[in-house]
Amino acid sequence: MKETEKKGLRYQIQKLGKHGAIYGLGSVSSKAIGFFLIPLYTHFLTPADYGVLQLISITLEIISVIIGLRLAATVFRFYHETDNDRTRKEVVSTALVGVFAISTIVIAPMLVISPWISSIILSDAHQSLLMRVALISLLLQLPLSVVTSYIQVKEKSGFFVSISLSRLIGGAALNIYFVAVARIGVLGILMSTLIVDAVAGSVLIPYFIRANGIHFSWPWCRKMLRFSIPLIPSSLASMATHASDRYFIRAYFSLADTGIYSLGYKMGNSIHSLFYVPFSQIWNARRFAIEKDPDAKVIYAKVCTYFIGVMCFIGLGISLFAEDIVAVISPRQYWEAARIIPLIVLCYIVYAIEDHVSTGLWLSKKTERIAVVTLITAVVNLCLNFLLIPKFGMYGAVAATLVTFIIRDLGLYLLSNRIFPIPFEWGRISGIFLLCMILYMISDQMAEMNLLLRTAIRIGLWVSYPSAFLVIFIEKGERQHVIEAMSSFIRKFFKRKICITSG
Repeated sequence: MKETEKKGLRYQIQKLGKHGAIYGLGSVSSKAIGFFLIPLYTHFLTPADYGVLQLISITLEIISVIIGLRLAATVFRFYHETDNDRTRKEVVSTALVGVFAISTIVIAPMLVISPWISSIILSDAHQSLLMRVALISLLLQLPLSVVTSYIQVKEKSGFFVSISLSRLIGGAALNIYFVAVARIGVLGILMSTLIVDAVAGSVLIPYFIRANGIHFSWPWCRKMLRFSIPLIPSSLASMATHASDRYFIRAYFSLADTGIYSLGYKMGNSIHSLFYVPFSQIWNARRFAIEKDPDAKVIYAKVCTYFIGVMCFIGLGISLFAEDIVAVISPRQYWEAARIIPLIVLCYIVYAIEDHVSTGLWLSKKTERIAVVTLITAVVNLCLNFLLIPKFGMYGAVAATLVTFIIRDLGLYLLSNRIFPIPFEWGRISGIFLLCMILYMISDQMAEMNLLLRTAIRIGLWVSYPSAFLVIFIEKGERQHVIEAMSSFIRKFFKRKICITSG
């Protein structure tokens, strides 16, 4: 292939499609593995144990953002700044050495004061062993994040997904052994992660060193820090919005309440992982290409409407069957989690709208305004958590999250609309939400029916949504195009499945 052909639009789209499909497969597979582990956790861990696990996980994420300095993310930015192979090796190696050095310097003292950290996070200094195991695992994970960034920037998507799935499957197998057989609970889950990270490190770090050697450049390190450090406040603000409620529930109620809320949050948040994330991986690239179209603004508006329509369909399905799913995968002590799942689903549908209302800011490269909105809404979320959670518990946490996401969408929309006004179809979008609410309220009246009849009616309500969506919210001229696109997708999907099966 000629160099000019390699730089063509068609070639780039093919590359995006190929790697996007592989990453999408990996994302869905990883979430599926995580979902199938939920029954293991809920049947062998008490709600308090599950709360401990979630608080430790969130705490590690916060620590990783602070001490990792987002250096792994700089690999994507600086690797392609030069075509010189030696310089590229120096860039990625500097990132690895920098992350390892900083991680060691910071985590080593934290291992010593782990009883104090445990007393703050878990209100129990005797849980320090759990924190030590988690911190050692983090010490391995941070350098590995640089290696996986390097694999991604080299566009070895198959290798990346293979590594990710191998780590997930290995971790799942060890979790089953430590939790269900050895019966060592949360410690077993953390030990599983540590073992998997140690094995991955023993394979991937030598691979990285053979490919790049070991170099360290102060000039490159300074460039990386100047680029990455401003990202940290925004990352922490985003984490505060998505995860601070767990700390508030622990402070005002109990670890058991934290565990129940975390299960409901994880189930409701699955719509974000399974649909929004794969969509955004494609959309974040495609929206820049659409800008050149004469009807770009109309296309952006239509895509938003269809996106919300599909997301509401998936969210409605999760909400209609939430109680039955939770009853199947967990013992009675977790069942209260089902009550908040539809509300969390609503939160993350609202959150997903930001990807559309912020289009103008992305097109005009005004991303610093997105960071400002993120910081402001994080403060709002913390204040709402402080006010609502003590009075309303889990429902106060959900209300704080929903209000925060609405304010975030509104702020991004107002800023973006001043730069690049898009005629979003707010009337249709409101109607879609109303339709889902009506169908869910009808379903809620079936709670006292026997399981078979209740399930049949709820399936009927869920299946009726696509027909109502096409008839009510899609204009006649668009309807045929939508039906043809859906039919084409279904034919290709089943054709591929048949080919794979026969092969």
